[in-house]
Amino acid sequence: MASAYVGLALLSASLLIGPWYALRGRPNPVSIDLRRDIGIWAGIIGLIHTGVGLQVHMRGRMSLYFLFPPEARTFTQLRYDAFGMTNYAGAVAAVLLLMLLVLSNNASLRLLGARRWKCLQRCNYALMVLILLHALVYQVLEKRSLVWVLSVLLMLMPVGVIRMLGRRA
Repeated sequence: MASAYVGLALLSASLLIGPWYALRGRPNPVSIDLRRDIGIWAGIIGLIHTGVGLQVHMRGRMSLYFLFPPEARTFTQLRYDAFGMTNYAGAVAAVLLLMLLVLSNNASLRLLGARRWKCLQRCNYALMVLILLHALVYQVLEKRSLVWVLSVLLMLMPVGVIRMLGRRA
């Protein structure tokens, strides 16, 4: 759980830096070292969370995160319940994290050019939506107290507000 909250806080912080520049009337460069460094740590912590998380509920039977048990009488083997769907969201988020980590360097920026590189980096917004869905569904599935649910929302609300204000600026 700790890795999830730390990773979410770091991802939120990385998404706040660009709008913060705009709100202060400063130009928002394509790449800012601080934003990239925070994003790299967010990605590393997020992937650690994925690895640890896949060991928690099913005690090493990773396929059960995504497939119903063989004895289950279901329409399809693929999990379509809330547990399965939130794990699919987490898996896609992990793939996006890995892609973003691979691209978070000057060599990728030079190779792809600023426009394409920035377009791929904007996958951070889809990543944030997937993480939000994953986090909130797990809050319900784990029957976590309101304090934990509010902590997730309180980490994400400033991102939305400051991004909108930065967009206007």
